[in-house]
Amino acid sequence: MNESENESIIQAPEIRVWNKPERYTRFEFKDKKHPLAGRYFMRGGICWPRPVLKMGTTSAEGCCVVCGHFLDKGWVVCFEEKPFVCIDHILRDDGGVQFEGVSTFFNEAWSKYFLDTWYFRQSLMTSKSFRLQVARSEMIVPKPHFVEALWEDEAYADGVLWSVISTGKLKYRQGGLIHDALQKYQMRPVGVMLEPRPPVIHALICALVGMERYPWRPRNRT
Repeated sequence: MNESENESIIQAPEIRVWNKPERYTRFEFKDKKHPLAGRYFMRGGICWPRPVLKMGTTSAEGCCVVCGHFLDKGWVVCFEEKPFVCIDHILRDDGGVQFEGVSTFFNEAWSKYFLDTWYFRQSLMTSKSFRLQVARSEMIVPKPHFVEALWEDEAYADGVLWSVISTGKLKYRQGGLIHDALQKYQMRPVGVMLEPRPPVIHALICALVGMERYPWRPRNRT
């Protein structure tokens, strides 16, 4: 499957079967030969909102990515991306939604993919503040689990990303946030780092590093 095929095949599955003892989810589609049908170890990556510069102004932006290690083919499939600026919705004076929060997306990630574990890597105070908001939110049921994706060397984190790209194992929507951000990331001059990384790239790297550090393993059978 090449990049041009990503957009047409990446979609939410019609049937989901959660194998809790083995910690994987089986996805099925109407097309029984769909290339994404099979077993997945579902994990997410998250970048908590942080200042970003857009159109000459500074705003806050975070991002979530829904990823799955496709156990049958060795791919990492990015099913969905969700930019956000807050946890619960922020309402206008008239009761309408001014800023859509990420709370409902956590619920959808569970109901659509049985995804309940998210990897992150940001400062202690930032991550603690947002995780506390998640814990207090009455809109998020069930509560997701957050695990820190640890790395000391930024070159290592970039290397994990480029490894799955260069081997063709990373699958994502053409024209989506990951696609657009990767094009800009790859077009930067040689030796020039984009710091901080775009939120969607940071979230993706968190998911990749987390799945590498804590991979799926079959249960031991006696």
